Amino acid sequence: MASAIFVLPAIVGIAIAYVLALVGAIGLDRLLLWF
Repeated sequence: MASAIFVLPAIVGIAIAYVLALVGAIGLDRLLLWF
């Protein structure tokens, strides 16, 4: 169970990075559409 201490933050970090990348990509698409 000790491995969960290392696995959970890694999963959370990957999820946050994925969401930020998704939001960033959508933001770039919106900016490109505006210009």
